Amino acid sequence: MKNSFIYLMAIAFSLTVNKLNAQVSFAGFDANVSNNQARITWTTMNETNVQAYELQKSNDGFQFIKLSNIPSYNTSAPSEYSFIDINLFNGNNFYRIKSIEKSGDAIYSGIIRLYNGSKQSGITITPTIVTTGSFNMQLNNLPKGKYQMAVYSDAGVPLLSRIINNEVEGTISQTINLPSGTARGLYFVRFYGTGTNINQKIIVQ
Repeated sequence: MKNSFIYLMAIAFSLTVNKLNAQVSFAGFDANVSNNQARITWTTMNETNVQAYELQKSNDGFQFIKLSNIPSYNTSAPSEYSFIDINLFNGNNFYRIKSIEKSGDAIYSGIIRLYNGSKQSGITITPTIVTTGSFNMQLNNLPKGKYQMAVYSDAGVPLLSRIINNEVEGTISQTINLPSGTARGLYFVRFYGTGTNINQKIIVQ
């Protein structure tokens, strides 16, 4: 078995949608890796009006493709589903569930991210969809030194900047608070210095 470093981040959520003759609740969503395969599991309740679940996958958390379509048990009792993904990306693997109702309406779960591969380096931002005005930035195995972090709007307008002094050769984590009143939309987080230049997307909602 090949040694690998697995970084697993699951966004816990409970999503309930009430509509006429339609009610579905996601009670759990998880993923884990073994032998270069990912086992994705989810639990639902009150799915009597759900036709099927479409498991979707992405390598960037923005553009998703269909991975599998799994028929619903169509019951009010708690139901558990699972799927084995044998074709993992080297690095980030994002998953979400699309609940397809009999009416044709669709309801999406939250997104979970699973990192698969050898020793991870760079930065990790969570969550990439920011709803609370702040996000966490984790530095992974970067050389000691001073770094610059900046957030720009989609139009290239600077929103904030910060100097980060990395004093350890390991993993450190910081919370970045966005300015009060930051508008919704797409933003870019740039992190550079000591031979590093990384750009990542976030969406502010």
